[in-house]
Amino acid sequence: MYYVVLNISIQGVFRARGRVAKQPKGGAVMKGFYQAITILCLVAFTVVVTGCGENKTICLKEGCHTFVQYGFFNEEDRNPNVQYQVVTWNVIWGIVLVETVVMPIVLFGWSLYEPVGPTAESIPGALGSQSNR
Repeated sequence: MYYVVLNISIQGVFRARGRVAKQPKGGAVMKGFYQAITILCLVAFTVVVTGCGENKTICLKEGCHTFVQYGFFNEEDRNPNVQYQVVTWNVIWGIVLVETVVMPIVLFGWSLYEPVGPTAESIPGALGSQSNR
């Protein structure tokens, strides 16, 4: 009891002299925390929506097939008769979110390259005719 009275009287003296600093309210700290969580959720949502390449259906001599993306961990999914290109958004998001460790592994490991079209048989690496797209 004596401590409470002494503390109140000391605060009153400093308050009278204008030396008491304003203490942040608990609500202000929590509001900043919720804003940070909201921003992280929005960034994660944009990665899911914009950072992914697309699977593509390509018609080859054997028929039409849907080819999937591949990365460093699933290179066995790559077809030599299909031309692939790097997914730029996955590279950008992998660099931006490098501190999360998980996102670059997922983006570079399984979805770094996306199928574009068939390769021309006579010229290695060249895309096939536009009618096959």
